[in-house]
Amino acid sequence: MRLIFIILICQVSTAIFCQRIDFESDPDKNLFIKLYGEVHYNQPINPNIKQNGMLDVHRLVTLFGYQFNKNTQFVSEIEFEHANEIFVEQAFLKHKIISNLSMRAGMILVPMGFVNVNHEPTAFNGVERPLVDKYIIPSTWRSIGIGLSGLLTNQSIKYQAYLLEGMSSYKDGVATLSSGNPIRNSRQKGIKASTNTIPSLAAEIEYFGISGLKISASYFGGQTVSSLNDELDLSNERLVLQADSSVVRLRMVTLFSDFSFDNFNIKMQATFGKNLDSKPYNEFANSDVGSSFYGFYIEPAYNINVNDKKKWTLFTRFSMYDTNSSQSIDNLNIDTQRTVWTLGFGHFFTKGVVGKIDFQKIWTEESNFQTINAGIGVWF
Repeated sequence: MRLIFIILICQVSTAIFCQRIDFESDPDKNLFIKLYGEVHYNQPINPNIKQNGMLDVHRLVTLFGYQFNKNTQFVSEIEFEHANEIFVEQAFLKHKIISNLSMRAGMILVPMGFVNVNHEPTAFNGVERPLVDKYIIPSTWRSIGIGLSGLLTNQSIKYQAYLLEGMSSYKDGVATLSSGNPIRNSRQKGIKASTNTIPSLAAEIEYFGISGLKISASYFGGQTVSSLNDELDLSNERLVLQADSSVVRLRMVTLFSDFSFDNFNIKMQATFGKNLDSKPYNEFANSDVGSSFYGFYIEPAYNINVNDKKKWTLFTRFSMYDTNSSQSIDNLNIDTQRTVWTLGFGHFFTKGVVGKIDFQKIWTEESNFQTINAGIGVWF
């Protein structure tokens, strides 16, 4: 089995650089082990305040895949974060139904944007993941579900669609949605996840028919989950009203494009989301989540190839995001818009090994601050 096989499993459909997986049935090569990890150094810069830097084993991830036959395989990904947290990031069964059409079931990465699936340190520029892919698209975003992925060869189109567990908006008397984190804290991550009778829908379509250009559009929609709906007495109108007020309808759309020409590359991504019913939610849960949020970035980069394995990548990224772009009620937290400029480079010592340094400046309505970041990453 080719080494690239398991990489493609992890990146299928949502990965802009993903290729079709061709199953192989060699019984001597049916178990695959991959690993990626990154160690970071972050140093805030403030001329008026002295701040300590931070060193962190940000993540170490092991990926195990097993091919039962040419049509069926299982993939798991176990993540260690900050040297003391353990998560299951992926755990799904993939089965080829017919040529160019497969079913997937289990813990699945939500197809939303580039980094949520392509988050190995050698796959993206910069030490830290783009902030849009942290606060707007809550990478790494994964859910338990089932769905289909396929390829329309003649049309140069890849697609996938899943029914997934919903996001949690209210749990044990605590609101998980807020102006600073419109959906990030509502991820259930498959940890004894509650679900509605109607699951959420996630889908993506990608077009790759023009040389050097790939474009994708993603959608996520569904009603959030509330613990107040568990064993709810439907004859009690007061309790039913409270339960209804503790959920919102979430809608998100992301557009992504990637264009490469010779050594030049430019990525662009834009996400817009809405928390419908946020006004009754805020009034009931004493929260301040906005009714909409957005984020976008544009990232040009230039590669200097030393040889077929060693290269330098120079890049800059301009981002803007707002976790509370429109408010459903008056609230105090209105300084939620961020403008981010990042400038840096990466040096690939060899295939699968990268060193990164970048400078990042963030502006808000009231202040600005900057950070120097450095790190190393591996993927093998």
